[in-house]
Amino acid sequence: MRQFENDAPVLSRTEVEADGRIFIVEAPRWTEWQAALDRASSDRQGPADPRLLLEECLLVCVRAAEGSAITRKDLRELPAPDGDKLLAAALAMIAGQREALRLSVEPCGRGTKIRADGMRLLLKPWTFGERNDALRRSLQLQEGRVRLDLGLYEKLMIAACVTWEDGGEGADPAEWPVPLGETVMRELDRLNGVDPDYEDTAAACLRSGIDHPDLAMIRLCRAFRWSPEQIEPMNARMGESLLAGLRVLERQAAAAAHSEGTGVNSLPSSSSDTGVTRIVILEE
Repeated sequence: MRQFENDAPVLSRTEVEADGRIFIVEAPRWTEWQAALDRASSDRQGPADPRLLLEECLLVCVRAAEGSAITRKDLRELPAPDGDKLLAAALAMIAGQREALRLSVEPCGRGTKIRADGMRLLLKPWTFGERNDALRRSLQLQEGRVRLDLGLYEKLMIAACVTWEDGGEGADPAEWPVPLGETVMRELDRLNGVDPDYEDTAAACLRSGIDHPDLAMIRLCRAFRWSPEQIEPMNARMGESLLAGLRVLERQAAAAAHSEGTGVNSLPSSSSDTGVTRIVILEE
């Protein structure tokens, strides 16, 4: 297992006096912190309950000085200022980690390099198949409702997209401090996520007659039965010529369809002439 060059940011801990007792506050690992956030919001639609969020975060960061774990009951019996003091100590250590890790992010081709206190990670976009596999494995049916296990989904994304920069596999998020995990997930979201306004933008382009790049690619795929991988390396001028030709053919087809609908050979409608019989003789 690869380690940081400086263990101090990872193993940060401090003693805090609260309610007349001594507590040990440790900086959480990223996976522990994420699990706490997920538990605080797993049964709710929308934002997490602040009280539950505070409890879950403290449960992963705080233990009694004698080494025993604290319980939810212990936390609820603490005076509010003392609970805030414990949380402030944990957040201060996370902030200290962020500074000590000296995090840097560098674009690398279609991926990203992240460096943190001697660790070098390489992030790459995942494939459509990898994304679908992660989504399939993360969907859960609970009491007739479908729920996405976000923690599992993120774990599978990391497994598919994150390696060591030297090519080694198995970058273990269980060992990451919170700032590194947050940075990795932010960059993975940038690499793999879709702009929330994407559909509206594409629809506006379609209404305005503007060729959105992805819609243009879909048009070429449909017309020539090509795959995106076949189209992307294509000479840009050739691609534009094909799109222009398709537009000409589409206009011609639309005009022909309009002529067929209003041509002289069309039988007149008698829907408004109830009781009137018309005999139409068409000469060849």
